[in-house]
Amino acid sequence: MKSYKSIKKQTSLRYVVLAFIIAVAAPLTIVPQQTTYAEDSLQAKIDALQREESELNARANDFGKKAKTLQNEIAKVDAEKTAIQKRIDISEAKHNKLKRQIKDTEAKIVDNKDALGITLADLYVDDTISPLEMLASSNNIGDYVDKQTYRSSISDELKSTIKEIKQLKTELEGQKKDVERALKDQKNARSALLAKEREKNQLLSETKGKQSAYKKLSADRAAEKRKLQDQQQAIINARLNGGGGSLSGGGSLASYASWVGGCDFDHVSALSYNNDSLGYGCNQCVSYAAYMVVVKTGIEPHYWGNANMWPASAGGTFEVSSTPRSNALGVISAGQYGHIVYVNAYHPETNTVDISQYNEWLPGKGYGYYSERYGVSASTYDTYIYLK
Repeated sequence: MKSYKSIKKQTSLRYVVLAFIIAVAAPLTIVPQQTTYAEDSLQAKIDALQREESELNARANDFGKKAKTLQNEIAKVDAEKTAIQKRIDISEAKHNKLKRQIKDTEAKIVDNKDALGITLADLYVDDTISPLEMLASSNNIGDYVDKQTYRSSISDELKSTIKEIKQLKTELEGQKKDVERALKDQKNARSALLAKEREKNQLLSETKGKQSAYKKLSADRAAEKRKLQDQQQAIINARLNGGGGSLSGGGSLASYASWVGGCDFDHVSALSYNNDSLGYGCNQCVSYAAYMVVVKTGIEPHYWGNANMWPASAGGTFEVSSTPRSNALGVISAGQYGHIVYVNAYHPETNTVDISQYNEWLPGKGYGYYSERYGVSASTYDTYIYLK
């Protein structure tokens, strides 16, 4: 039987050998630099606020579309109302004209009746002359016939005129009734349109109110998001400053400035007002990174996105690793946008890098300037994109 010491020694040896075998057999893996819990927590909150902001904007846009539709409908109702009012004005004008014509015909009837009475009075001398007396006063039978015929002719003519005028009055009164019916229908239509317009305006007011409410909620989320992004940027700045090294620069790199062309940049808000030829905002970190890719490789990285998107975008073109190297791009993935620099040199003995960049915030100057850092801890950057 083996002694306890012998057994223990053999067992320990086996464990050592086994550990060695496992270590040799296991593939060598590189674990990328991970962002801190605070960075992850901030990004999660920012993403949640971004989703809420997008949803609220979508709802506001929906109500905006409904408001526009209602405004178009109200405009149509207003056009219909204008058209019906014109028809009402025409009908009222016709009605007033017919009333005047009827009044005129009634006056003509009275005038003709009066004329008939006067004529008959003249002929009959208040109707006291009998036919026998008219015969006696006539020179001859012919004269009598002429008088009798004239009297009958005048009487018939006046009676006919009165009859025609009465018939005209009847026709005018019929037309007046037709116009009154049309006018009543038109006024009813106008009342219906006014009611419809009131309803649409009420809906429009409610819709605009909801749109404004959702816009306010969206603006509130955007404000909260900006605060978190400011905190996030502070973390990035802390990482940059915590990486150590000396900072120099604060101006413009002539060759880059020539490549990007005229740049309109707000150094306070870090907002670019025009892009470079590859689609990046001038004086942004990604624009300078794109410029260095073109200079070092001749490849044009069109629209690779924000800095923290570059490792994924570059994966099919360049090697991406967590191991630092010279002639590479160093990426900080933290934050909504991240930050990217060009690695001029790597110093293995100190595990530091010398970098050049655009758009690191510089005390007393702001954003959007060219700068360099020397002796920065290589762990400051999560990922390195090798430029071959």
